[in-house]
Amino acid sequence: MRDFPQELIDEILDQAAAQKSGFPGFSPGWSLKGKGVGTRGLVCRQWWPRSRMHLFSHVTLRPTTIQSFFDLVDTSQSPILTFIASLDLRFAPDPRFLDEGQRTRFRECCQLTNLWIYLPNLELPGTDTTEFYSSVQLHASSLGIVPSISWFSMNFESIPLSVAVGVVSAFPALHTLRVSGLELVRVVIPQPHPLSVRIHTLEFGVRGEGVDGFFSYLLSLPDPPLLRNVDLDVGRADPDGAVVHYLRKSGSIIQHLTLEEIPLETSCARLAIQYAINLQDLYLIGEVVPLLDFVAAVSSHKLATFRIYQILWAEDVTPNPWSEIEAVLTADSRFRGL
Repeated sequence: MRDFPQELIDEILDQAAAQKSGFPGFSPGWSLKGKGVGTRGLVCRQWWPRSRMHLFSHVTLRPTTIQSFFDLVDTSQSPILTFIASLDLRFAPDPRFLDEGQRTRFRECCQLTNLWIYLPNLELPGTDTTEFYSSVQLHASSLGIVPSISWFSMNFESIPLSVAVGVVSAFPALHTLRVSGLELVRVVIPQPHPLSVRIHTLEFGVRGEGVDGFFSYLLSLPDPPLLRNVDLDVGRADPDGAVVHYLRKSGSIIQHLTLEEIPLETSCARLAIQYAINLQDLYLIGEVVPLLDFVAAVSSHKLATFRIYQILWAEDVTPNPWSEIEAVLTADSRFRGL
């Protein structure tokens, strides 16, 4: 095979890996890139180092695969831990996962920026939730020492608000925080845990109770993060609750706003749009009826993007008057930058 500069080979492999990368958590094994990236390393010795790096850049671990993964790390000639950029931890109801020595070894992951934690349904007979939540928080505290982690996602069905706050506050260098689940059980937090002031993006997709509890926590912080990008599920938000109070206080900072699960009747979504006076991008996802009310709620004169993803499953829903909406968007000075 003709020799090419190593820099060119690395660039080609980087581009190929980027095209093959998938969504976190949807591929079996440790790597989320599929088999293609790994087999490229068998072409020749020049391809091997870069292919190996991409093969282990995304790692998914479960309690059943921990030992075999570290056996591979210990026997490999490549520094696998230094390749990991995204780590996906899938907890099981059994609180035992990484032992202290294994948790410490992840400090070698100098490129680790993205961390996912998936928590199982604990509504099972014999599950000791106290021990489980203590284990989750212990893992978060150990991994929070890794200074390069800037993106964190936690997915669950139902957990106490205090546990969620304890986990997310363990990462002092976060830029992006993603919280998704069915329910946050509201509990009193005597002393608010400080949250990374670097956070500029919040994706909050809790669909049940406890939505206002998390935003009450944000309001209680003496030095809260300044959120420029907010993705919010407003389906259960109380128009008089902490979500709206937070948006009233900090809405002027928000530049990109996504509102999901918008029901037929809600004032929370309209208030969120109204308080975002410097909004540049607005996405509405849900039934979003009547749409004219949401258009009228826009107070920003900087809006550049306005996208609507409307659910049309209900037969009794009156369709939006699109001609009137178009007329408003065309004539109103607020929308000249669209």
